[in-house]
Amino acid sequence: MLNNKRKKLIINILIILGIFIRIFAINRFPAGLNVDEASLSYEAYGVLTTLHGRNNEFLPVYFIAWGSGQSSLLAYITIPFIKFLGLNIISTRLPMALISSLSIIVFYKIMELCFESDENKDIFVIFGTLFFVLNPWHVMKSRWGLDCNILPDIVMLGVYFLIKHFKFAKNSKHNYFLISFAIFAISAYSYATSYVGLSLMCVIIYYYGLKYKKISYREILVSAIIVLLITWPLIIFVSINFLNIDSVQLPFLTIPRLYNNRMFNNTILGGKNPILHILYNIYETIKLYILQDDGIYWNDIKGVGIYYLFSFPLFVVGIIDYIINKKRKTSDVTNDVFVIWLISGFILNLLHFEVNVNRCNFIFIPIIFFIIKGFCCLFKIKTIRKFSFALLIISFSIFTYKYIDSNIKKENGILIDRVNKKDIDCFVYGLEPVIKYADSLDSNNIYFISRTLEKYIYVLYYLKKDPRDYHFNHELTDQKAVFNIVKSYRNWNFYLPNNGIIRKNDVIIADLNLKNNFDRTGFDVVEIGQYVVAIKK
Repeated sequence: MLNNKRKKLIINILIILGIFIRIFAINRFPAGLNVDEASLSYEAYGVLTTLHGRNNEFLPVYFIAWGSGQSSLLAYITIPFIKFLGLNIISTRLPMALISSLSIIVFYKIMELCFESDENKDIFVIFGTLFFVLNPWHVMKSRWGLDCNILPDIVMLGVYFLIKHFKFAKNSKHNYFLISFAIFAISAYSYATSYVGLSLMCVIIYYYGLKYKKISYREILVSAIIVLLITWPLIIFVSINFLNIDSVQLPFLTIPRLYNNRMFNNTILGGKNPILHILYNIYETIKLYILQDDGIYWNDIKGVGIYYLFSFPLFVVGIIDYIINKKRKTSDVTNDVFVIWLISGFILNLLHFEVNVNRCNFIFIPIIFFIIKGFCCLFKIKTIRKFSFALLIISFSIFTYKYIDSNIKKENGILIDRVNKKDIDCFVYGLEPVIKYADSLDSNNIYFISRTLEKYIYVLYYLKKDPRDYHFNHELTDQKAVFNIVKSYRNWNFYLPNNGIIRKNDVIIADLNLKNNFDRTGFDVVEIGQYVVAIKK
């Protein structure tokens, strides 16, 4: 056992280390700006400056964004950061980094609750906190501003208060149960496809609480009312989009109808055979849990995994230990809550149209929890304790090296292996000076023809365009398309002209590998990083 002062010092060092890992150089790592985080921050900028999103929605409860929608919670959290720091990559990523950093403290508090009566409490709490601090998935998702990645951290905060209620309700003046459900309701604004998982989780919690006499029917009623008071705009939003009825405009917010039914097309309902899709998702989900690789380089480091490749057998050990203790009636309520979260997350994953790390993020914290429990089952042997700490630190060192190395290579124009298999990379590096330079030229037309995905959002983001001006001055390739493919915005064109005629002073932005395609007698060519700007003479 450690004395209290020494333990607090170690925990504080781990928390500071975790915050440093999640915030240090977030403007560089990951290299480039992701198309979705650019979209989300531009929506936040629009609300800050005009109270409208880029599709002219007034204070939308859910952004129309690409036409298929984008969750609003992280965008609204980002607004004060843009207010004080401006619209840039720091203000775009800092909110996620800070929320993820705060979740380290929450996880530590959960470890304290979980192991409070264990004779090895100190070493378990320290190891559990360290494992969370050094977890590859949590580190990587913390360092960029994807809207759905805020979900697991907020749910974990609700879980913390739920565990406190189940443990200390009789001795507390606060009703932590109601607080936890208010947080669960808020978390629904972070990811549309989580509605099923959150709803299922709450229903199971009600059943569990009644069965073990930890909550009353009155608390269920009040918590349900709280959830309805917080989520009624989302309930209307889902109804509007399933029934294909018009948007609802209220004096204080807009509940929009999307051009594309996101909840339908991002779930198995969008497939031809839902039953076969579930069976396929079972295979894909289990494969993801074990192999820890979805083939997307910004979600995991190949050879390292989501929570380290060596860890999954320990998850199995942790689950077996839970089952044994449950039969003996010695299981802590903390374990029960995480099993409820785990079951809800697994069922949610089976309903996704496509299984990947981002879509499955709801379940990873419960998996991490039971990995830690698996480690702790083996800690009775002191040599295993030392080995486990050493293995974790060495593994994190390998992860850090690979993560930084891959991003530095990208800054230098070297594509990561798994990106080479794709035509489009969702993280775009070095566009800001290119866009600003092209915009500064006296040109009637700028043709932005890089392979960059959704090029227009980077123009809006880096040039800080008024979203109302964009709304009234852009043209889509197909007005009836469910996904907005922008053809042009004022003098910015995202396709070459149909007649192929480039006039004097027109500008073309292209990838660097196309520089030799420009006849130097007809164009002035300027190289800027990984791009060329060609000006018609």
